[in-house]
Amino acid sequence: MAKRDRLDGINIVYATTGMEYIYNKVFLRMGFPQNELDSYFTDPAFLEFRMDNLQQYGGPLSSSWHQSQFQLAKQIIHRMTDIAFTGFMPRTAPSRFPTAKFYRSSDWVGFGCDESNLPYLDPTDPFLQRVGVELLNEVG
Repeated sequence: MAKRDRLDGINIVYATTGMEYIYNKVFLRMGFPQNELDSYFTDPAFLEFRMDNLQQYGGPLSSSWHQSQFQLAKQIIHRMTDIAFTGFMPRTAPSRFPTAKFYRSSDWVGFGCDESNLPYLDPTDPFLQRVGVELLNEVG
């Protein structure tokens, strides 16, 4: 198991449907405008990568799509007790939260820096826990 996989938590494997809905709501409350989030989520064909190394490609997703996927997730899993947060956030996160420690993912398979090379939080940064708590509160 890769080091990063241990940080993801076990639920990321089983409960990925509807995550974009949760991320969208939490990131909106954190001050990101909807147009920045629209360019963060990829087309459904690329959601398998779950915001780890692509953004915007083939997107945006409609709000009705977000809602329907979230409803589907609730049907699949009656109650989630945890949601994995890998630390990946929209490209503008480092400038919005300058005291948080971010790294950049690598360029991915030639997609270029506009769609890959995303910022992610240092796993030891307290801000990662703050965002994770927000995600859990939204699910609860």
